[in-house]
Amino acid sequence: MAEFQVPQFIERETRVVGPFTSRQCLYLGLGGGILFILFFLVPFPLFLILTFFIGGMALALAVVEIGGQSLPTIIKNFIFYLISPKIYLWKKKPLPPKVIRKLEAKEVPRIGAKSLLQKLSSLIETKTK
Repeated sequence: MAEFQVPQFIERETRVVGPFTSRQCLYLGLGGGILFILFFLVPFPLFLILTFFIGGMALALAVVEIGGQSLPTIIKNFIFYLISPKIYLWKKKPLPPKVIRKLEAKEVPRIGAKSLLQKLSSLIETKTK
């Protein structure tokens, strides 16, 4: 019998530009676009400071992974955690009443006779198809 190797990681995003996916290119492009506009709007020393923060954030959003999850996913989960309620109340659901069948007189095991469990066991063992 031949054994075949099954691919494990088949859910990967397609690489668009070099090692970057389209989402990573979007983060880097938005950061670069914002910095391009700021280059013409703010004084140069302020632009250098903003370049460090905005460029660093764009690069972090594009490439940082923590525990196998991307940084935008972690930030999204953190925000949802902050805005979601933190109180969990257990509400007992009413269960329908259980119906217990009474044994008939002929089914009740007698002293000296086989127990009900033994009767069922022998019935199952001797049952023909």
